[in-house]
Amino acid sequence: MAIIRNSISSSDCSQDLSKHLSEWLNAMHVKDLFRTCVTCLNLKEDRFCSVYNANPPASVIIVGCDSYKDNEEIPF
Repeated sequence: MAIIRNSISSSDCSQDLSKHLSEWLNAMHVKDLFRTCVTCLNLKEDRFCSVYNANPPASVIIVGCDSYKDNEEIPF
């Protein structure tokens, strides 16, 4: 494992991945990373969105939506 870990190719891949991750984080606004249903005031206890009267799909839960209302507190 030490040979693989210290090899030039794995080191280059790690640096490349770190570079891309850093660029992505810089392009994102940090606050946007937390704009999900989990921190939205519109999501009720039964995982029901009070704005759309429906259970949001996973893609909306993860990415968020335009009706996001900031809770300003972590709910757990």
